[in-house]
Amino acid sequence: MFKQKVSKFAIGFCISVIAVTGCGKQTKTDNTDTNSPKPIDLANFDTTIAPGDNFFEYANGGWMKTNPIPETESRWGSFNILQEENNKNLRQLLEDAAASKDKKKGTPKQQIGDFFTAGMDTAAIEKLGYEPIKEQIDKILAASNFDEVMDIFYYLQSETVTPLFGMWAGPDDKNSAMVIAQLGQGGLGLGNRDYYFEQDERSKTIREKYVEHIGKMFKLVGLDNVEQRAKDIMDFETKLAGNSMTNVEQRDPFKTYNKISIAELKKMVPAINWDKFFSALNIPEPKAINITSTPFFKALSSNLNTTKVEVLKDYFVWNLISERASFLSSDFVNQNFDFWGKTFQGKQALDERWKRVLNVVSGSLGEALGQLYVEKYFPASAKERMLELVNNIKTTLGERIKNLDWMSDATKAKALEKLSVMEVKIGYPNKWIDYSSVDISADKYCQNVVNASKFAYARMLSEIDKPYDREKWHMTPQTVNAYYSPNSNEIVFPAGILQPPFFFKDGDDAVNYGGIGVVIAHEITHAFDDQGRNFDKDGNLADWWTKEDAEKFDQKAKKYAAEWEAYKYPQVSETAHINPDLTIGENIADLGGVTISINALKKVLANKTVDPIDGFTPIQRFFLAYAQVWRQNIRTEELANRLKNDVHSPGDARVNVVITNIDDFYSAFNVTEKNKMYRRPEDRVLIW
Repeated sequence: MFKQKVSKFAIGFCISVIAVTGCGKQTKTDNTDTNSPKPIDLANFDTTIAPGDNFFEYANGGWMKTNPIPETESRWGSFNILQEENNKNLRQLLEDAAASKDKKKGTPKQQIGDFFTAGMDTAAIEKLGYEPIKEQIDKILAASNFDEVMDIFYYLQSETVTPLFGMWAGPDDKNSAMVIAQLGQGGLGLGNRDYYFEQDERSKTIREKYVEHIGKMFKLVGLDNVEQRAKDIMDFETKLAGNSMTNVEQRDPFKTYNKISIAELKKMVPAINWDKFFSALNIPEPKAINITSTPFFKALSSNLNTTKVEVLKDYFVWNLISERASFLSSDFVNQNFDFWGKTFQGKQALDERWKRVLNVVSGSLGEALGQLYVEKYFPASAKERMLELVNNIKTTLGERIKNLDWMSDATKAKALEKLSVMEVKIGYPNKWIDYSSVDISADKYCQNVVNASKFAYARMLSEIDKPYDREKWHMTPQTVNAYYSPNSNEIVFPAGILQPPFFFKDGDDAVNYGGIGVVIAHEITHAFDDQGRNFDKDGNLADWWTKEDAEKFDQKAKKYAAEWEAYKYPQVSETAHINPDLTIGENIADLGGVTISINALKKVLANKTVDPIDGFTPIQRFFLAYAQVWRQNIRTEELANRLKNDVHSPGDARVNVVITNIDDFYSAFNVTEKNKMYRRPEDRVLIW
């Protein structure tokens, strides 16, 4: 998926612009709607920095100095600002629904209105404390032997609490027209298995604070001997982590495809009573199942059988508390924030209550809220211009594929076929999820969350062994993001991202191609990155490249990866750098996004005379628009977290590494070997 970063003015701006664009020519100014943000705001630059030395800071440095990170955030940039604007609109929808006296049970207005009301009723939530989960905790702790403990495990599945591992429904990678059951490794409170083993100071601190966090949460529900119990849980999770695949290993679609029969599953993991497991989920036994982490499941029975019953009980209690903490009284919410917000991300304060509840409602009843959102805030004209952009970018990529000097005609033909049948979805779904059966009340916040979660989980599991629904969306319309799905070979752009600074419906072509145009091309390129290229036009896992073409692609990717690995972050540690094995897919998509979109822009500009705006040519505005998409300030804790966990590289690198491979950047900003960002022509990487 695509992600985030923007700009500012400083002393010496005039000199800098003269050096870049030249003098003597009349230029027009940006006269876009004064109620909307300017596509390129000169006040955001830092012209004390040469564009060829650090383009990210040149375009964004002024903004960074005047936009400190709010206490409630771990980073602050374009995505956050757009999300804040979205939140204001969504809040109004929620408050209007909550205040409405004409709410029929089961309608979107009733459900989101009452959900919001329940979440904002802090007096009732405080009075309940941890009452919403007390009965379940007592039930877990009452188990006396292994079989009874595992019965609790099956019960928790029915309550959408999923310790140990996760099960979901998803397209069969080798038969994408059908949905099959999928099992994936899990059970790690810290998520990434590396946190359990790495010996850097941050990882050690995270482990220590995590154990303290478990103990404090246990204390809140009245348990004793909490320090030892927390240590035992950590030991058990470490045992699970020892057999878990790394984030990098999980990027390999061939390693994560291991389709087996249920009989084989029962032999592989005999400690789980799979009949009881499927029964608890209220589904028939699947015809087959895909194991996405074979090492984890092969070791699971041994890990369970060699762990004391008392530890397993506490582990299940911990999973229940962790899953529900955000919906309980403030002592649970605050302790949860103390670890995950402060220690893990570096945040200083909780979000306002309304914003946290909004996120829960949007996450629980996404398309119900989405329906109201697009009715009020998504203009039809935005969809029309987006389709025009998409078509031009697809055409441009097709032309570039035909002219590639490293790909054979046979592979080109299949690549062009894949591109031609790629589905495009913009704005919102053609059909909406019907949530009318979900019981939502104005006085049971935690239970509303559980009811919505049960509905969503049951709805997903009901798809197993059925044809894949190609109308389905995997993001809500209000989401500020976009995605490419390899199984359905589709690019999807929710209404939420079709706003400034990504998309200016009345803006000039340069800023739109530098913003949403790059987003579009980025997502399309995912179909041909190191992961996406392993899926054919129908979304099936297949090796459709010639051996020689694959080798040439890998050589280019390896050379490109070295550029990212060399990008350092001394503010995190002396050795902190981007892990190209984790981020290479997104990095390739970034390079493809900029390469394709700027060439699409040049087609639009061909045979036209376009005057500079505020002293900047269209090509310069393209790069400035791209840079401002990634503007941000980020806390050191969050940066360290993302370097370890995020498949996306940090925003400054997404600007500064990518554009050093684009010839147009050098000519647009007069970048020479005297500049720090200069990369020799023979060292520049061009893939698409």
